[in-house]
Amino acid sequence: MARSNQAIKLYRRLGKKRYLRGKHAYEHERVYVPIPKRFHDKIKHLLNHKLDIALTDGSDGVLIALHPRKNNSARRKHPDKKPA
Repeated sequence: MARSNQAIKLYRRLGKKRYLRGKHAYEHERVYVPIPKRFHDKIKHLLNHKLDIALTDGSDGVLIALHPRKNNSARRKHPDKKPA
């Protein structure tokens, strides 16, 4: 297979969480998208960061875009209050 024409397979996994001492189970589905090894160096800077995801459904496939999330948390140091 040529390098420019690689294919991947999406994986689906059904997980179970037990509660009430094992009497009941909550089931959830996960879909995994493996990244081929030749792209690992291009995505290494995104590891261990929260990412925003955008999916675009086209006529010939699905485009998945991942962007690092901007830090919108509140400032930790409050500005000094001006005396009245």
